[in-house]
Amino acid sequence: MPDYFNKAEQYLADKKRLAWLIKSVEKKAEKNKAKIIAGWDDLKTLQRMLRASVNGSYKQVPWLSLLMLVAGLLYFLNPLDLIPDFILTIGFIDDVTVIGMLVHSLSSDLKAFREWEQGLEEDLSSVT
Repeated sequence: MPDYFNKAEQYLADKKRLAWLIKSVEKKAEKNKAKIIAGWDDLKTLQRMLRASVNGSYKQVPWLSLLMLVAGLLYFLNPLDLIPDFILTIGFIDDVTVIGMLVHSLSSDLKAFREWEQGLEEDLSSVT
C-alpha cells in the first residue's frame, strides 16, 4: 500500500481533495451499503472523524493516523483494488477487510473521537 500512502499525503495537503474524497466515499458506501454492511458503522465513524479533523472541529487525530485513514479510504474508493468491486458477492471483501484493519489500528483514536462526539451530543441536549 505504499502508493496509497503517497497519495494520502497529497490529499492531506489539499482540503479540496479531502472534501472530494469524503463525498466520494460517502457516495460509494451508500450505493453499496448491502455489500459492506459488516463494516458500515465503522466506515461511517471513520468518515466523521476525517471530516471533523479536516474542518478543524476535532484536532486530536495524530498525523500518522490521518495518513492511514486517508490511505485506507483511497483503497476503499479504488474499484480495481485487490479484489475488483465488480466481482459479484466478493468484490467488497477486501474493502471491508481494510476498513476492519483501519478500525483495529486506529482503535484508540476512534475511542477518543467517539467520546468527543458523545460529549458534543450531551452538550447539545443540555441546551435544549
